[in-house]
Amino acid sequence: MGMVFKSLEDGFNFYKQYASLAGFDIRKSTNLKVSGVVVWRYVVCNREGNKHFAPIVNKPTHDDGVPKAKQGRRISNRVDCKARVAFRLVAGVGYTISSFIETHNHPMLSIPSRPFLKINRNLEIGHKKFMLNCAKANIGPMKSYRLFKESVGGYDNVGATAVDFKNFKRDLKAYIAGADAQMLIDKLFRKKQTCSAFHFDYDVDESDQLTRVFWCDPIARKKFAMFGDVISFDATFNTNRYKMVFTPFTGVDNHRRCVTFAAGLLRREDVPSYTWLFNRFLDAMGHAPQCIITNQDASMAIAIPEVFPKTIHRLCMWHITNKITAKVDNELAKDQVFLTRLNSVIWNHYFEPKEREKQWHEVLKIKMIPERYITNRWCKSPLLKPMIEVSGLDFVSESSLDENKLMLNRLWSNIHSCVALIENNSDLLSAFSKVISEQKELIESAIASHDVDTGVPNIFENYYGVPAPSEIKLLPPQPAHNKGSGKRIKSAKEIQIEQSKKNKRMCRTCKELGYHDSRNCSMNYSS
Repeated sequence: MGMVFKSLEDGFNFYKQYASLAGFDIRKSTNLKVSGVVVWRYVVCNREGNKHFAPIVNKPTHDDGVPKAKQGRRISNRVDCKARVAFRLVAGVGYTISSFIETHNHPMLSIPSRPFLKINRNLEIGHKKFMLNCAKANIGPMKSYRLFKESVGGYDNVGATAVDFKNFKRDLKAYIAGADAQMLIDKLFRKKQTCSAFHFDYDVDESDQLTRVFWCDPIARKKFAMFGDVISFDATFNTNRYKMVFTPFTGVDNHRRCVTFAAGLLRREDVPSYTWLFNRFLDAMGHAPQCIITNQDASMAIAIPEVFPKTIHRLCMWHITNKITAKVDNELAKDQVFLTRLNSVIWNHYFEPKEREKQWHEVLKIKMIPERYITNRWCKSPLLKPMIEVSGLDFVSESSLDENKLMLNRLWSNIHSCVALIENNSDLLSAFSKVISEQKELIESAIASHDVDTGVPNIFENYYGVPAPSEIKLLPPQPAHNKGSGKRIKSAKEIQIEQSKKNKRMCRTCKELGYHDSRNCSMNYSS
């Protein structure tokens, strides 16, 4: 009683620290203001009061008479605890404790459970940055929580719960709700302003919903200038929220490594969409490739000759070679020598159709490759790092951002190295922790004096690269429904592979273990 604090927040933090050591939660209660200034503030135990029970009435129904879904009930832990503290403003002095009730009518939490009190749980900037870095690596909130637990040594040292991590991921998604398409285009415009060689384009429908996007950076354009004679165009990726088809333009460099030339997103897999995308690619690169390899798609077969009339169009051999093992004998399909020899015939560009047919029959006769034909000159040597430099496509990089990112990477590397070196030395570990704590206090005071925004919106803005738009002119697309009914005829090989992953069960009709039951047993049809 009678303690004086400079501010109300200092008094609340003092009582919060006391509650943390005692083993109970607290919350702010009623207050009294005079001319907008708080003169009284009550802070009570979190189990103060009683739960309000709504009166029992008739079940609510919709307009059509159908009963509404039953609402869930939340468990309450309030037991009308009277423990509290009251802070009163004294002019010229500060806030003083004018009332304090210490007695609780419930047991305190045990020491192992106290780290999980609400007053001891707080998502700090370190937690949030860690989760954002995990999100960049496509790691969800639960795995992020477990990783953070391992890095700090246990669940009681995390300072938050798994629900707190999931709620932060929810807020991260809610930050761009309904504005993700607009933010994507804003980010592409920002890249264009920073780097004039960056190229992009997009298209919308009559409802201002995004339907097509194309982009490529100057590095990708340089790679196309060097290795763009033959490109591969793949339109089989659609694992995104709107089921838009991701269409990368890829190739192979002089070290036989895959390189990306450009990419796009399409809502529809029709001829106009592919024609638009290929035209944007032609505008960005300046010339068409000599050869393009695609999958067996009818819309592509129409759009490619229209945009690239002199480009040779070939189909991907992967779909063809993938079916070979299903067409030949099982023993032959497992023979690596046969498959290697077969590939040497398939991928030989100098064979005419008759010669290729002849070589195919020769493949069926060869059982093994003679040892004298295996020499070092046919072995692969270690790949060197590709060095690419093409003039004519100059661009300006974000040097300040690059330097900050480089400094940040070095800082994290140094911190992790220091911790790894002193983790078994308590004296050095204590000294290092003291230095870090002092620097943290200095940084926090400097940020407070310069009024730097470190709130959640600012963190989200740094993560996405663009702020949330004040006005949404571009709407996100509706989930795409492209070709096909969603079902296809599976091959016998694919069916066997799927069945082999299942456990066999006993059929009551034939009394044998298999992948059937009495309803579809073959003995029912034989009789």
